[in-house]
Amino acid sequence: FHPPIMVGILAFLLNDSVKKNKGVLLQAFVLLVFGLMVRGEVAKSLVIVALPIIFLKSKDKINKKTIVVILTTVVLMFALEKTNFYLVNLNETQKNFLEWGETRSKALDCKAVPYNEEIFDKVGISAAQYNAIYNAFYYAYETIDLDVMQEIIALNSLQNKYNFDIMGFVENHFSFLQNVVSFDNMHKVIFYILIIFYFLLGNKRQRYFITFTWLMVLGTEWIFFFINRALYRVVMPNYVFAIVIMLLCCRIDKKYLDKLEVNRISKKKMVVTFGSILAIFAVYSKLAHCDYYQGWLYSNERQEVLAYMEENSEKIFLAGDARVFTIGVAESVWECPGQEKGWNLIGNWETYSLPYLELMESHNISDPYNVLLEAIDNEDILLLTSFGKDFPKNYSWILELVEETYG
Repeated sequence: FHPPIMVGILAFLLNDSVKKNKGVLLQAFVLLVFGLMVRGEVAKSLVIVALPIIFLKSKDKINKKTIVVILTTVVLMFALEKTNFYLVNLNETQKNFLEWGETRSKALDCKAVPYNEEIFDKVGISAAQYNAIYNAFYYAYETIDLDVMQEIIALNSLQNKYNFDIMGFVENHFSFLQNVVSFDNMHKVIFYILIIFYFLLGNKRQRYFITFTWLMVLGTEWIFFFINRALYRVVMPNYVFAIVIMLLCCRIDKKYLDKLEVNRISKKKMVVTFGSILAIFAVYSKLAHCDYYQGWLYSNERQEVLAYMEENSEKIFLAGDARVFTIGVAESVWECPGQEKGWNLIGNWETYSLPYLELMESHNISDPYNVLLEAIDNEDILLLTSFGKDFPKNYSWILELVEETYG
């Protein structure tokens, strides 16, 4: 849901070129509203990255229209978030799910609280419960209810919750230099190529814009590093957005263009050369990281797993570890709750939602909030894991969880 928000913001910020076409602005507005309805929080960091456009367009004074666009986007973001919560809360089941989900996010969307047996025993959280919470093993509601999550939140200290390691951030930010041909690092490589290119061939004003863009992207990355979030997933779109902004807004200084033309170097040749470099980079990256690509794309193994789940659509599969979620858990429950395609894998954030309960009902599960209890000696509810033979050794806490929760 990043692309529609990006396109919507850019169409309004760069509306000088499309202001005569009201249809373009209408489409941009629809895209922006759609993206913000589904994933409003995305706009927070994207708006920060877009701030340099204000200064590029302002000339001698601040461009009021641009500021209005930015403020409107932010206000719309918060308004649609609140509207979504209000509409969903009209359903009592979904209201309870959201309350649990929001509490769980506050407890887990940061670095794990270090386990201390004495401290956790005092608040009544066992080692098995602790492992279940941090392995997203949400199949016994009694084990991970609101009270347990609130205790986790209370135990999380500021030192553990926030990452104050500035040197660690610098090292992490420039770690891509150790392996510039990795797919994970492509966004940073392209970003810095453009930064250097336009900084060297731009004018003074252009350099201010480039520097500001770099600081904004660096700032958003630092924020997520500070709060211990997964950087690639939440920061990579900011880099992509900055790359698009630079390509649309940056120009090569005329004196450099004249020199390039004297040497028979045209903009078309530069684009073709840069595109060829990217193509070579992509091919090399695939060849050099074949194993990674097989794991990242729909590999043969993953397709076999999905086919097996479809063939056994009468069964329910519990995701036994977080890695299994990548099989397609969102598609399995959120978009087709056991009715389409036969996908029936449950786990992660959608557990206890309305589609989850519909899936349980379609399989005649009498107690959907304690499906782990239903799974005992039940060949129709199976555990799906990516750890193979090592699973029993590393996940004995599941048996402990069953014993201490249900006896």
